[in-house]
Amino acid sequence: MKIKFPKKISAFLAFIFIGCAVIFSILFLIVQQPILSAMYHREMLFPFDFLNGVIEGQRVHPISFYESVAVKIGLKLLAAWMGGYILILVFLGMPRETRIRSVLVLFSIGAMIIFSEFLMRWIYSKKPFYLWPPKMERTISPDPEILPGVSGISRFRTNSWGIRGDEIPEDNQYRILTAGGSAVESATLDQDETWSYLLEEKLKKEGFPVWIGNVGKSGLSLRGLRILLRYLLPEIPRVDMVIMLIGVNDLWLRLRDDMEYEPMQIEPEENIPIFLSAVFSEYPLVDRNIKGQLWSEQSGIIYGMTKLYAAGSAFLGHQDVWIEDIKELRQRRQDAIKIREQLPDLSSSLREYRFNIERIIILLKQHNITSVFLTHPVMWRGNLPPSLEALLWAGNVGDINLSKPGEYYSVETLAEGMRQYNELLLKICEEQKLYCYDLAGQLSQDETAFFDDCHFNESGGRMVADMIGDYLLQEKPWSQKREAK
Repeated sequence: MKIKFPKKISAFLAFIFIGCAVIFSILFLIVQQPILSAMYHREMLFPFDFLNGVIEGQRVHPISFYESVAVKIGLKLLAAWMGGYILILVFLGMPRETRIRSVLVLFSIGAMIIFSEFLMRWIYSKKPFYLWPPKMERTISPDPEILPGVSGISRFRTNSWGIRGDEIPEDNQYRILTAGGSAVESATLDQDETWSYLLEEKLKKEGFPVWIGNVGKSGLSLRGLRILLRYLLPEIPRVDMVIMLIGVNDLWLRLRDDMEYEPMQIEPEENIPIFLSAVFSEYPLVDRNIKGQLWSEQSGIIYGMTKLYAAGSAFLGHQDVWIEDIKELRQRRQDAIKIREQLPDLSSSLREYRFNIERIIILLKQHNITSVFLTHPVMWRGNLPPSLEALLWAGNVGDINLSKPGEYYSVETLAEGMRQYNELLLKICEEQKLYCYDLAGQLSQDETAFFDDCHFNESGGRMVADMIGDYLLQEKPWSQKREAK
């Protein structure tokens, strides 16, 4: 016997069913990262996206994992619910005309989704590579009790190119980019207190007109820096010099990954997509020069949802979270279940470090850009006073989970690891006759320059700008003959 429901009830149930299906599928795709992150790691992830966003070197990159699994699950759920809706229309006894109209509505929705996909793909494919969103402005309020030597409101502004700094001048003014990780980014410092800005001001006062743009990004190792320079440089109308402060994130990557560390080459084009969303906030959705992109990485709808998710967790919002939680990070180091006094074998990671430096040198030469390298200063040293050691939080083995204690390397061991990376950089620069300033050998290793392991406070930013400025004014690397571009 066929069961019949009143038409209004049938229509209402069908409407609720398909509405919940669509809403739930969209929400699933938007919140995919925290859900699938827990599935992937089977534990709480390191809670700071601005550092965790550059998890480089894993065989299955989390971002690719999130997108591929989310798309598969989300599309299957949506298809199942739409199929279920059609069955409801059939078995609830709706009139044939109503069922036909409903099916046509479903096909119309599908056609609209397909049209939206192609439209959004066309729109996003026209976008250039942006490190940060253009014209972004965010503010944070650092606590001097947590970040010694940092006070007041800190503003983070980007220009129309998504670069932290003023607009690129249209005249023949000399153009410099400062590149590296968080010590370059200086996200906790006000725009006018970063060493990149102060270096620009110093050079101008000495009579050398220059524009300096800051393209530092927290957590960026040389793997990410190669991708950044490879795709960003062709976007900018001319760059004359790149100053690179490097090393600490490559050491951190090696120590964190521990026994799971494997050198990674980005030469195979298929490896490039796993870095794009970690390095750039926006980039062309479909680029024929980028091979190996997943279907989800080329989907306009998924890309738009990802941008919506990213907008809801803007990077400087996480800076505030980091500032609040840095006390817990420091406490976790102090409560370490084990302090390692011996470094792992760094030979493979140092070979990768050299390889990436040499590739960056080749890339910059191809663009007729002068390269200047800086050794990375840190507060790690022997006989560090307890008051300064209490400011440290880095040196973890494995990802940081604030709910669980972990192992850490001793301050002396970290200092030795950083020394090896810095010495290798100096050696490469000497071999290739490159400009290299031993900043690590000159900067004070105390609270006058740092508020933690390797991040500069306000006075540290001033000292770094003065030291680099004096070096550049003495060496005058811009006096080299520059070919027309």
